[in-house]
Amino acid sequence: MLFVHAMLTMSVAGLLITLVRGVAPSVNVPAALLTAYLVITAMTTVRPLPAGSRWLDPGAMLLAFSVGLTSLTFGFEALANGGVGRDGCRPSRSSCSGSSGSWRVLSTCA
Repeated sequence: MLFVHAMLTMSVAGLLITLVRGVAPSVNVPAALLTAYLVITAMTTVRPLPAGSRWLDPGAMLLAFSVGLTSLTFGFEALANGGVGRDGCRPSRSSCSGSSGSWRVLSTCA
């Protein structure tokens, strides 16, 4: 449970920082919501909820669907604008390869 609390705390902190400072919200808000979704659904897989709180499953599914749809919309919008997103970030090929290219991605968004 310590891991779940730590991950949710980091996810909410990242969401609050991006909302307050306005740092690449089109990337960070969906990432924070997706992280929280993955942590909560993983926790409910290991430790199932009581029967009375099964409303969390369809609610989480709708949240994940809306985050995915919004991310796809931002992606198609960036493609239409020559590969530049709403916040001026130009995603690179290395953004899909984990931490190996994260410095280059972050430096293009600064």
